[in-house]
Amino acid sequence: MQFLHNNMDISKAGIFLCLSTGLRLGEVCALKWEDIDIEQKILHVNRTVQRIESKDGFQKTALLETPPKSSFSNREIPISDSLLQILAHFRKTEQGYVLCAHKPMEPRTYQNHFKRYLQTINAPSYNFHTLRHTFATNCIDNGMDIKKRADKRDEKKRRENYQLPGGLPNYQSSVLSLRFRRNW
Repeated sequence: MQFLHNNMDISKAGIFLCLSTGLRLGEVCALKWEDIDIEQKILHVNRTVQRIESKDGFQKTALLETPPKSSFSNREIPISDSLLQILAHFRKTEQGYVLCAHKPMEPRTYQNHFKRYLQTINAPSYNFHTLRHTFATNCIDNGMDIKKRADKRDEKKRRENYQLPGGLPNYQSSVLSLRFRRNW
């Protein structure tokens, strides 16, 4: 975790965001500042971005921004004060997207940022999705009731059960966090 905090840039902040919320790669790449409700301390997941095969003859692929992959993926995630402070440090008024000013971040580019950070700390070459598993593992380790978190019918209970004690995961038990605990 220390590596993420040292000389933090928006790419490191995005990784920290994924470790703290369980966002998927396409969701963090498509995240807009308007999706973050500072007063309510809620992050709204409304879209994702992916590279798909292009149907026009000019390019082989195109970046496509769409709603999340399922109705359950369209969700609200409580965020901590410390995460809000980190994100606020990088917000610029003219910026629409969190990771990239006026367009979604290219997922492959962001995956490459992540891979370079792993190389910097001499960690194995994990896939970006491992951050989501690390988040889930830490939720379970901290006593979160996963069934209640998944229950969209009772918003208050869902928020209470989604938020970890102290607002952030403790990163103690997943394979990824065992490596990162020493270097980040």
